[in-house]
Amino acid sequence: YTHTRTRNLGAAFSLHTLCARSSRSEVAATFFALLLLKKQRALDLYQSDPYSDIIATPGPLMISII
Repeated sequence: YTHTRTRNLGAAFSLHTLCARSSRSEVAATFFALLLLKKQRALDLYQSDPYSDIIATPGPLMISII
């Protein structure tokens, strides 16, 4: 799912949708940026199964970074 609104999670972004028309290196850079934001607790990342889409939602520290 693309940018959707969920009851408990707020805005959600699909990595697949964010990278739909990106080069391989752009996808890798986006994935790395998501991991850095996860480490900083700005995002939460969810993946239902290995190799499935990764969903990013605002993390506990998102407000402090903005």
